[in-house]
Amino acid sequence: MNWTFSLKNKWRAAFVSTAIIVVMLVISMIGTKHVDDLRLSFKSVYEDRLVVEQYIFKMSTLLYENQLELNRLKDTEEPALIHADILANTKAISTIAEKYALTYLTEKEEKVFHAFNTLVAKVTIAERQMIKEINGSPQKQKSITSLSSDYQKAIVQLDDLSNIQLAVAKEMLDESDKLAAGNVVMSKLEIAILIIVALFVQVIIFSARLSTQQKPVKYKMN
Repeated sequence: MNWTFSLKNKWRAAFVSTAIIVVMLVISMIGTKHVDDLRLSFKSVYEDRLVVEQYIFKMSTLLYENQLELNRLKDTEEPALIHADILANTKAISTIAEKYALTYLTEKEEKVFHAFNTLVAKVTIAERQMIKEINGSPQKQKSITSLSSDYQKAIVQLDDLSNIQLAVAKEMLDESDKLAAGNVVMSKLEIAILIIVALFVQVIIFSARLSTQQKPVKYKMN
C-alpha cells in the first residue's frame, strides 16, 4: 500500500501548493495596488497641495503689494505707474487662479475658491473704475478704502484655502501611512506562508520516509 500512501501525499501536496500559490498571487496583487495608491497619493500631495500652496502664497503677496500701492496712491501726484502696477498684479492673480482651478478641489475648497474668484472679478472692475476717478477726490478716496477692504477679504479667503491644504495633506499622509502599514502586514503574511510551506514540505518528506521504512510483517503458520 506504499504507492497508495505516496499518491495521497502527492495529491495533498499539489492541493496545498496550488492554494498557497493562489494566496501568494492575491497578496502580490494587493501589495501592487497599495504601491500604486501610495504613488498616486504622494503625487497628489505634490501637485494638488504643495504646488497649490505656492499659488496661494504668490496671490497673497500680490494682494499685499496692491494694498501698499493703494497707500502710495493717496499721496502721489503721478498715479499712472501705480495704477499700472495694481492692474498688473490683479491680472497675475487671475492667471494663477486659472492654474489653481485645474487642480483637484475638495467640496469645501471649491466653495471658498469660488468666493475668491468672485471677489477678484469684483476687484478687477472696481480697480478700473477707481483709475478713472480724479486723484485726491473724495470719490477716489472712498474707492481706495473699499478696494483695500476687498483685498483684505481676499487675503483672508486665501488663508482659509491654505488651511484646507494643510488639513487635506495631513489626511492624505495619514492614508499613506495606513497603506504602508498594510504593506508591512502583507510582507509578514508572505513570510508566515513561506514558513508554513517549509514545515509542510518537511512533514511530507518525514511521512514518506516512515512509509518506506515500514516492512510488512510475515506470519508463520504452525
